[in-house]
Amino acid sequence: MKKYIRIAALIYVIVSVGFALFWMFTGGGKGVKGLVVEGYFYQTDAKPVMQGNHYHSKSKRTTSYTTSTLKRVLPWQWKERNENSYILDIMKGESFCGGNFTGYDGKFAQLTNAIIDPSRGQGRRGGENISEVLNQPEENEYYILQSGYFKLNCKKKIHYNFNSNSHLRQWINVLNTTVENPAYKVTYNSWTIAVKRYEYVNLYHTMTDFYNAFLVSKAFKMQPGNITILWIDGHPSGTLDTTWKTLFGPILRAGYIQQPSMFNHMIWGIMGYDSPLNMHDSKNVPYLEEFRFFFLSRHNIPTKSELNCTKLKIMFLWRRDYVAHPRNPSGSVSRKIKNEKELLDSAMKHFVGDDVFGIQIDKLDMKNQLKLIANVDILIGMHGAGLSHTLFLPKHAGLIELYPTYWSNANTHFKAMARWRNLHYLSWNNIDRTKELANKYTIVDVEAVTGLIGKMKRNICR
Repeated sequence: MKKYIRIAALIYVIVSVGFALFWMFTGGGKGVKGLVVEGYFYQTDAKPVMQGNHYHSKSKRTTSYTTSTLKRVLPWQWKERNENSYILDIMKGESFCGGNFTGYDGKFAQLTNAIIDPSRGQGRRGGENISEVLNQPEENEYYILQSGYFKLNCKKKIHYNFNSNSHLRQWINVLNTTVENPAYKVTYNSWTIAVKRYEYVNLYHTMTDFYNAFLVSKAFKMQPGNITILWIDGHPSGTLDTTWKTLFGPILRAGYIQQPSMFNHMIWGIMGYDSPLNMHDSKNVPYLEEFRFFFLSRHNIPTKSELNCTKLKIMFLWRRDYVAHPRNPSGSVSRKIKNEKELLDSAMKHFVGDDVFGIQIDKLDMKNQLKLIANVDILIGMHGAGLSHTLFLPKHAGLIELYPTYWSNANTHFKAMARWRNLHYLSWNNIDRTKELANKYTIVDVEAVTGLIGKMKRNICR
């Protein structure tokens, strides 16, 4: 008898669960397709609404999504930090103002209930089409901050030492503390990372900014997609702008802040030049594989690529002229290869069966760049920002870096990336000055590079 009771109970549980799942996936029988996910997504780009004498950004704790987009909604799972990890070291902070200001490692800071007063800042709004601002001086793209641009409710002035060359020294100098609650009209409830960008359309330098934002997001366990990136600069629109939004969340330009605004959770981000990615002599850089996983996943790109030595993907990355920022209206770049077709033809001839191709990758949007890079086995190119994609190559891959005579191989940006990720690395240096042509073109030694590809293939497939 007990046996039948147990069987009946099991059948009841199965039917109940099946009914519950049916109810959830059909929107409670109302014909609404999707899942209701509670507590996983907080809307940050809603228009502020008036509450009493202040404006507040509405947050939605419950939002419906189709099952195809559920993957984007679920919380990012940061890997646990080890006891001796880099983040635990840099998170040894020095607090002031009752904990409303905490400086970390001389590189970044956390501010709670910080006010930005836009009347104390001057500069271009930014975001213009590049054609509208050709030849504008670089200094026009930087915000001038006056005393009181940042405000905190605190009795004493805050004294904290940031690194000597960091713009955060200027920011703390214009941070005013007051015993009275500063007036404000708009509230930003989500995490906000304030960033001053420098070489904002250069992939390498922007990558240092991406990585720095990734680090502080991990340190504070922020939810990607719900992080406001605040640009305190006035740069025009750039090709990498949308990547910020894809990785982290809504973008806010300082020039678009019209009224005094409170930021409940603000981070003054790490300066790009202070990034661990910029320390090329370091033995390692923390969390690089997690950064790769994060970057690819946020673009919905598969993170695994199987090695197939019968058909390697061999990609030449071409540097060609293109207009990227106002100070170079002709779009002229250096370190270009004159004999691209000859290089490509030789590789195709010697590596029959492999997938050999060349591309000017900056003509693609970031997602399509990553689709290619995440499956490339051998990447070949002149030293340049595009080789920052070394960070997203498969774990078994290799980089072949080329240098003209006028560019020193002491520039180890990408050799360091390969070393940090335990990738294979080879290089070629031109030593024949007669092969350097006008407009920064170089005739590359076809035989030498073809030989390096063969050596790299043996290294990868042995």
